[in-house]
Amino acid sequence: MRKQQIKSIAILLTCSASWLYAAGLSIGSGATFSLGGATLNLPDDWSNGGTFNAGTGTVVFNGASGDQTITNTNGETYGNLTINKASGDVILANPVTVNGTLTLSSGHLQLNGQVITLGTTALLSETAGATVMGSSGYLTTTRAINAPSAANIAGLGAILTSSADLGSTEIRRGHSAYSGDGNTGISRYYDIIPTNNSALNATLAFNYDESELNGCTETELLLFRSSDGGATWTQVGGAIDIDANQATLSGIDAFSRWTLAFANPPILAKIKVLLQGPYTGSAMSTALRTAGVIPTTSPYADARTAAAIPENVIDWILVQLRATADGSAVVQKSFFVKNDGSVVDTDGTTVDLDLPGVDEGSYYLVLRHRNHLAVMSASVQALNSLSASLYDFSTGSDKYYGSGGAVQLATGIWGLSAGDSDGNNAIESADYTTWKTAAQAGSSGYQITDLNLDGQVTTADYVLWYNSQQAGAASQVP
Repeated sequence: MRKQQIKSIAILLTCSASWLYAAGLSIGSGATFSLGGATLNLPDDWSNGGTFNAGTGTVVFNGASGDQTITNTNGETYGNLTINKASGDVILANPVTVNGTLTLSSGHLQLNGQVITLGTTALLSETAGATVMGSSGYLTTTRAINAPSAANIAGLGAILTSSADLGSTEIRRGHSAYSGDGNTGISRYYDIIPTNNSALNATLAFNYDESELNGCTETELLLFRSSDGGATWTQVGGAIDIDANQATLSGIDAFSRWTLAFANPPILAKIKVLLQGPYTGSAMSTALRTAGVIPTTSPYADARTAAAIPENVIDWILVQLRATADGSAVVQKSFFVKNDGSVVDTDGTTVDLDLPGVDEGSYYLVLRHRNHLAVMSASVQALNSLSASLYDFSTGSDKYYGSGGAVQLATGIWGLSAGDSDGNNAIESADYTTWKTAAQAGSSGYQITDLNLDGQVTTADYVLWYNSQQAGAASQVP
């Protein structure tokens, strides 16, 4: 049967135009090769400078050893493509489109910086240890996806479930390994780009191959997502099933770029801080929580979300770490401040604050509040992943880097200065203008100009601003 297939193909080539065929296949300029529904077993390279009509046929790369290449400067299109090599890889020199099934039975298909496009009904079928790979290039397909339920789109391995219609969706799978901030990623990522990409309440099951682990400890892999094409990443967790080679995450509001990475255990910090605005002489007011106006999503850049606002919480606060006094933040994360000054996690009780993605070492602690001046610890603090020592900003001016960001609230008690409504690290006339506009409008609720955090913008907030402004209060955080 195999001899008959090859013979019929040879006749087709003879009837078309000039051709070269030995162990491999070369379609010359002006030549046409039509495969129809046949199967072509190819033990060597593919080169096409003419026309290839793929039909519904299958091209099988089955060289016994060494690499084989696919070359067509205009990009090649196959009906079905199979990689079945005892050793060696198939390497792309140009882009490839597959409209039927791309099957990897044995051996790898190396992207080599190229793009594989899977047609609207195409399917990728891989075998454990026999996969598409390559540090650059990617596979892609675009499909209309309406409220998918555990749908493995085109067999790429990103299994999607969503209560919302995604619409026309492009899915890309690449094999670059991302790393940074102490995290090492596996050699696979997915870009999921739906037309409708909000309020999805979606689930992603992220499949991977053992060959892609890139030295990561499989049991410690976590899902990470990036909204800027891989420049920065956010750890989002997920449940790992090492037997199924799959990580799963639910409750996804929007899709983006995703990868799996081994994250160093988070380092821990323990912090106490007082805010001038809500300070009442013994503790801080919880009026915002009583009024039910503290949002469950942090107002800071990390936009962290809590299921509910715990008891005795006064507001959100942003914790940052710096390796140097004038450097940028190496990690930042939102937490709650309670009325006694304790900074706690979103459960309202955990005081050992986990800060992921950085190595154990010495860091400055930086605190930012939406209408108080930012402050920084007077010196670096040794932080590790096992335990945390309390850093209490409230006990004295010597706890603060420089001067001006903090104010004495009572004898021996210090806190952050209120009045920086525009967040520019200084308390000045622009903050008054913002307060006056809100006060004249009778603003209430979760307002940036509500300096005493009582849920109302009133003259009491003006007094706080005025006193801080008269004192020339300005943050010492560079």
